[in-house]
Amino acid sequence: MSLSNPGPGLGGSWAWNLGLSASLSAEPPSMRLKARPGSPGFSVLTCSAFSFYPPELQLRFLRNGMAAGSGEGDIGPNGDGSFHAWSSLTVNSGDEHHYCCVVQHAGLAQPLTVELESPAKSSVPVVGIVIGFLLLMTVAAGGALLWRRTRKGLPAPWISFRGDDVGALLPTPGLSKEAES
Repeated sequence: MSLSNPGPGLGGSWAWNLGLSASLSAEPPSMRLKARPGSPGFSVLTCSAFSFYPPELQLRFLRNGMAAGSGEGDIGPNGDGSFHAWSSLTVNSGDEHHYCCVVQHAGLAQPLTVELESPAKSSVPVVGIVIGFLLLMTVAAGGALLWRRTRKGLPAPWISFRGDDVGALLPTPGLSKEAES
C-alpha cells in the first residue's frame, strides 16, 4: 500500500497545510507489527508506522518472503508535523508468524522488515501480585478492627458467649472498675 498526500482536496502535502517548511529533514518511521483475533479461524495483522516525515510511505506484507498484499490502511497527521500510518491484512489463524511487514520511506536507507511481536508475557505473575496485595490489605484491615475493638475493652469477635458466661466476662453497665473492687 502506497500512502502519500493524505486526504482528498487538501492541495499539497500535509506539511504545507500545517504551515511547516519544506526544508524539514526526512524522519524514519518507528514500526510495529501486531496480530489480534479476527473472524473465527482468522487473525488480523496490523503493521503500524509512527512519527515519520515526509508522508510518502509504502507498507506491504510478505508471507515467507513472497508478496502477500498490502491490506487496507490509512495515513494521518500527528500534532507535531509528523505522520502515522497503518495497514491491516486478514490471515488464517496460526499462520501469523509466517508474515512480516516491509516499509519503504525516504528516511530509511533501505526497506525495513518488521517481524511479528512475540505475544505478551503471561499475566499470571501480575494477577498473583494483585491477589496477594488484596489479601494483605484485608488482613491488615481485619487486624486494625480487632485492635480497635480490644482497645475499647470488647472481646474478640470470634469469642462467643453462652448463657451465664456473658455476665462474668462483661462489665456491669453503670459500674466503674473501682466500684467493682
